[in-house]
Amino acid sequence: MGGSPRHCWGVSDTRGVSSTVSYVLNLGILLVLFISMLYGASAFVDSSSDASTRKALETTGQSVAGTIEAVDRLNRSTSSSVELGQRISLPDEIRGNSYRITITDGDDSGMCDPDSLQIESNDIQESISFVSCSEVAETDVQGGDLYVVRPEGTDSPIELRPVDE
Repeated sequence: MGGSPRHCWGVSDTRGVSSTVSYVLNLGILLVLFISMLYGASAFVDSSSDASTRKALETTGQSVAGTIEAVDRLNRSTSSSVELGQRISLPDEIRGNSYRITITDGDDSGMCDPDSLQIESNDIQESISFVSCSEVAETDVQGGDLYVVRPEGTDSPIELRPVDE
């Protein structure tokens, strides 16, 4: 009864160990592949979420810039000193997060100068350029419904004001 493995019906008893080891190795490889796929899919979801947030910020910013330009045209078409304005309905949140709109005045070098509007949410920022022949007040407001207003007086700058409801 030496060192040779025992045989039962012509089968070695070491065969059962190799199939168990093989099964565990295959299971481990499948687990590593599955975790790698999950990691790759989560990176894809994060990048597509950022892209959709950027698009929503850009669309909202263009809406604000277009309304400022409309109030600017209205201001230039009248010599009245009464308050002029337009309400703009914007979402309170973009993709579940609040956002801020900041307007910086251009260089005021000519009659109609470029201005810039920045809209930011969760470290994602979009910049929208627009042209206004009227002065635009530098503004920093929280997102939501706004009034784009040229206050009473012909020399007053166009402002963004939150709608108080």
